[in-house]
Amino acid sequence: METDPRPPFCFLRRYTCLNKEYMKMKRPGIVVASFAVGCAALCILDAGCGPGGPPTADVTGTVTHNGEPVTNATVTFYPDSGRPATGITDASGKFTIATEAGHHKVAIIPFMEVDPEAVAGDPDAVDSGAESTPLPFPAKYQDAETSQFTADVQMGQDNTVTFEMSD
Repeated sequence: METDPRPPFCFLRRYTCLNKEYMKMKRPGIVVASFAVGCAALCILDAGCGPGGPPTADVTGTVTHNGEPVTNATVTFYPDSGRPATGITDASGKFTIATEAGHHKVAIIPFMEVDPEAVAGDPDAVDSGAESTPLPFPAKYQDAETSQFTADVQMGQDNTVTFEMSD
């Protein structure tokens, strides 16, 4: 008569047991199940990567304030539908952005440098330090709704824009 390798205290005889010999018999199923779960996870993760989304067009431009180039500003294009695209101006106020075609509203946010010694040891001082620093250009340009800057981006075209800010 063959004996059941599971000990009598194994009350969930069908699903689990503390007996090592019994677990050895179930191990091939665990390996196959683990492999299947791992493959499914890789397929799901891989589906989120790659060249998805709408095609994009390159936009180059220049940002100036009172005729002077604006350095290290964040230029954000907000399309009528879709994801925003962002670029940073260089020392000459120039930027490049890859965004989807269509009409965009534009916001320009200045780089605000905070003196680390002035805010050392006080995390709340970072916010107040940035607020006390004067803006290099009017605040209305930081909001796409109030900046009045727009850009019509076309696929396969030369998309060059200039945003001139004034006080």
